[in-house]
Amino acid sequence: MKNKFICAAALSAMLLASGASYAQSNNTATSSQAGNTNSAVIEQLGGVNNAAGASQVGDNNVASVLQIGGMENEAYIEQAGLANTATVLQESGVSNDVDIYQEGDGNMAIVEQTAGENNDVEISQDGALNVAEAFQYLGENNDADIVQDGDMNIGGIFQEAGESNDADIYQLGSNLSAIIFQLSGYRNDAEVNQYETDHVADIWQVEGENNTARIDQSGWRNSASITQEGGANNEAVIDQLNDFINENNRANILQSGGSGNSALIDQNSDYSRASITQLEGVNNNATVIQYNMGMIGEILQDGGQDNTAFIDQDGLGSIAFIEQLGGLANIASIIQSTFGDRADIYQYGGDNNTASIEQDGTFSRAVITQDMGSYNNASILQETGDGLAEIYQTGVMNTASITQSGEFQNASISQSGTGNTTVIVQQ
Repeated sequence: MKNKFICAAALSAMLLASGASYAQSNNTATSSQAGNTNSAVIEQLGGVNNAAGASQVGDNNVASVLQIGGMENEAYIEQAGLANTATVLQESGVSNDVDIYQEGDGNMAIVEQTAGENNDVEISQDGALNVAEAFQYLGENNDADIVQDGDMNIGGIFQEAGESNDADIYQLGSNLSAIIFQLSGYRNDAEVNQYETDHVADIWQVEGENNTARIDQSGWRNSASITQEGGANNEAVIDQLNDFINENNRANILQSGGSGNSALIDQNSDYSRASITQLEGVNNNATVIQYNMGMIGEILQDGGQDNTAFIDQDGLGSIAFIEQLGGLANIASIIQSTFGDRADIYQYGGDNNTASIEQDGTFSRAVITQDMGSYNNASILQETGDGLAEIYQTGVMNTASITQSGEFQNASISQSGTGNTTVIVQQ
């Protein structure tokens, strides 16, 4: 934030000092430069249907556009070369449009739109070590898009106090970073798409409702994180899917202080890890789907009721853990389809909760613990041999059942309380 304000202040000072171009309505200002270390400044104050364009070919060039208090204005900057900088500032405008295209390495593009609506930003960079940033404040129906093709690029979008805004970042290359931050908004949408390896993607949606966040990553050694705080009816999705064998992806989703939220993580790379945390919510849903070996899936739901947690794993040696704390009528379910898997469900301090584990592989282990609750139900199904199943319950009127098929199975149920029921079937 500090760097942004410094950039904005510097831009305003440059414009006041230069007085390069001045316009009101239906005016067009263009600048074309070839060479190195050039500077182009265009200033348009007030008016309607103004257009500003700057084109630069060379290295270490700077192009700046300032448009204040107008409608349906357009700003376009095109740069080809190394270490160039493009900045656009549009204040108090409606239906304004910004397009920046940079080709080369080490370039920077910064766009700021304030107190406007129906504004649009598009930044496209082709090269390595580039930075693109878009800031939109106090607006509705605004759209910001960043497209980067190359290695070690950084893309960021910040939208504050708006409704029905859209932010999208698309990156192709390796060692890429993307962040989207949406504050105090409703019906906002954020999406990051990254392809190849060693990427980091973060989406933050704070104090908003009915928002949607999605991260799609293809490759290996990628990290994805979505945080949604203080909102209801939000949706978060992370897809880390590959057409060939990859490894070591990480995905995390945090949703807090809201109800009716939904979280989904889908992974198919070996030794990947997925974690979903939902805090203080009602009617929330969390799902982890993992295919391939050595996967780890974790879900934590704390302080809510009528929540649902589900983990589906199809890969040998995978681990699944679900924890639900202090809730009522919660449901936890784990399905594992290969051998050597481990599943644990822990439910504490709630009533009318349901926990189930289904395993279809040898040498698997399943443990369910329901502590300090009543009218809870726990069930384990193991369909092949050499399995271990354990259920622990404390409280009243609880039900526990274990069903095992095959040889060398082990089953154990421990209950403390009154009116409880135990069923063990080995066949």
